[in-house]
Amino acid sequence: MANYSYKGYDLTQNEVSGTIEAKNLEEAKKTLSEKSIVYTNINRKLNLRTLGKNKLSDEDLSAILKDLSTYTASGITVSNALKLCAVQYRKNDTIKAYLDRIIQRLEEGVSFYRSLEADSTIKLPQYVLQTIKMAEEGAFLQRAFASLHTAIFQKIIF
Repeated sequence: MANYSYKGYDLTQNEVSGTIEAKNLEEAKKTLSEKSIVYTNINRKLNLRTLGKNKLSDEDLSAILKDLSTYTASGITVSNALKLCAVQYRKNDTIKAYLDRIIQRLEEGVSFYRSLEADSTIKLPQYVLQTIKMAEEGAFLQRAFASLHTAIFQKIIF
């Protein structure tokens, strides 16, 4: 979840401003609409402590790993599996752009591990990167995706 600051008008045409929490910009806009606020400005608030150190939420990371596991188990390449994931995240600009950058690097011939490691916008946890590195070298990425998904999912529910 991210924080979004907004300015706008309520039903009585009074100027209002504030902060709301939402998964993405679209959800923030929907929430304001449901509160009968016509926004004139809405922006994601940056957390200066984590600026440049973005990370995927455990929920998003778990979902992406689960999808990668499912797709690669059915014989789809990692690059094509990431393209399918990118379609699912088309409304989340940050994740969609991240996946697109990884896909581009893969298509340039860069390894999956190096593609993930090279990204400066979203940093994955080291245990995820190292597991993927070892799995890629041993040609068992699908099992690694499944194991990582399970580990992160268990972290979420407990």
